[in-house]
Amino acid sequence: CIRDRYSITLTDVNDGKLSLRRAVELLTETPAAFLGIQDTKGKLAPGFDADLVLVDMEREHVLTDDNLQTKVGWTPYVGWTIKGYVELTMLRGQVIAKDRVVLGQPGFGEYIAGVAQ
Repeated sequence: CIRDRYSITLTDVNDGKLSLRRAVELLTETPAAFLGIQDTKGKLAPGFDADLVLVDMEREHVLTDDNLQTKVGWTPYVGWTIKGYVELTMLRGQVIAKDRVVLGQPGFGEYIAGVAQ
């Protein structure tokens, strides 16, 4: 499930299977480069959009099918205990989600034309 991809990856970091640097690369830099938008997305640097995900690396959570925002309504990760929890998500400097509650307003997102590399 897309909602849980950060937490699943951070669990691997906590388990020593993956470095935090590699996790950042996989979750942010690589997707931006793949879409050809690496000049404004995927990094925290001057001139880039202020898109941030703040996590609690110690917080544990058991994954369930409750409140999934998917068409299928289930996740293959049900019952997994993850360690690394997304607390807050920001898009262009604005809080759009906090503790798994979407706060962003419809229409705030912007279409960015990417070119698969």
